[in-house]
Amino acid sequence: MDSVKIISIAEIYYIHILEQYNAMTELNVLSGKVSGAVYTDQNSKQSDLLSKVIIVHFKNFLKIFDIYAYANPLHPDIFAGCRKMEAEVVHIVANLFHGGSNCRGTVCLNHVTSGGTESILLAMLSYRNYANVKGISEPEILVPITAHAAFDKAAHLFRMRIRHIPVGNNQKVDIDKMQQAISSDTCVLVGSAPNFPTGTMDDIEQIAQVYLIMQMDVDI
Repeated sequence: MDSVKIISIAEIYYIHILEQYNAMTELNVLSGKVSGAVYTDQNSKQSDLLSKVIIVHFKNFLKIFDIYAYANPLHPDIFAGCRKMEAEVVHIVANLFHGGSNCRGTVCLNHVTSGGTESILLAMLSYRNYANVKGISEPEILVPITAHAAFDKAAHLFRMRIRHIPVGNNQKVDIDKMQQAISSDTCVLVGSAPNFPTGTMDDIEQIAQVYLIMQMDVDI
């Protein structure tokens, strides 16, 4: 009984400390000045309908977290529900991007990652490996200067070269300069939809046209 009391007192103390830490910053995501950090505002004091919806969303999020707090998606043989959710997400995304009639859930060679950085790293690793198989020893990434920082991380980690392409006044990548930068070592052309710092969207269709016009073995 004494040990239970000691644990309870310790938990109360640490919760109190964490509440103090949490109070150090008062976020207001609805102000539009928080970039890429959080996607809801549990402390919203606004009374409009949007704020109420956000608060309900946050409460539901806590319920979901409570259910899966001890689930580990790295072990789908144990947590079959996580595996099913992943397969469904992959299937939904594949349909959104016209994955084809043969793309059915886990048949797609894709999986859910922990976030944007990991997704970019894994994609660049795949392009690097594919380029190596084709005999390119130093694969090259072409990215707009507005692209996510994870592309630079990938180039560093996987020993790839990276070339940063300038953007125009509209904050979209300069298509002509990207085309001029393509070389026989280029293994991937990058476009952002939207880009990281400004939220504008590169013209993905024009980037694809660059690939078709150049008729090079470059992946987009």
